Amino acid sequence: MGSLTSCYVILVLWPLHLLLPFLLFEVLPLSVLC
Repeated sequence: MGSLTSCYVILVLWPLHLLLPFLLFEVLPLSVLC
């Protein structure tokens, strides 16, 4: 319902995922939608 929105979220979570690898699990599915 908003592929562009998901892409932006990934960019914001990218730096956070480095600090919290736990977020990576949420970024993985979003990356596929991109």
